[in-house]
Amino acid sequence: MSSDSNNAVNIYVAVSGSDNQFTYTDASGKTISGNATVSQSSDIIYTLTQPTVSSGFSFVGVRFNNSPAGIIDSVEMLANGTQLKLVDSDQNAGETKFQLVLSNGSNTPLILSPDPEVKNLPPQ
Repeated sequence: MSSDSNNAVNIYVAVSGSDNQFTYTDASGKTISGNATVSQSSDIIYTLTQPTVSSGFSFVGVRFNNSPAGIIDSVEMLANGTQLKLVDSDQNAGETKFQLVLSNGSNTPLILSPDPEVKNLPPQ
């Protein structure tokens, strides 16, 4: 998914089933990969869907699989853990892979998403 005109990439996250299946959608409800490609300074915002929030899930962080240096500038938790914002100034071309870390509010292990990635295209 690419950044839109207001410099934000919005990705909606649903977690369902006993195996914690992750589904990513755009604002229109179309299923997407969960990846983001930016070509300008952008916020990448992952938002949990209402059924996922109602099931007790919340974001607790991000686990980067490789250094986010030069790709992701900061990570912010918003709206009581229902949103996670990655700030990307798009200063460097490259990519970083990561996992969204969620809690389901009980004493069970944390849940990790499949590996989305952020890819920075050279600044234009």
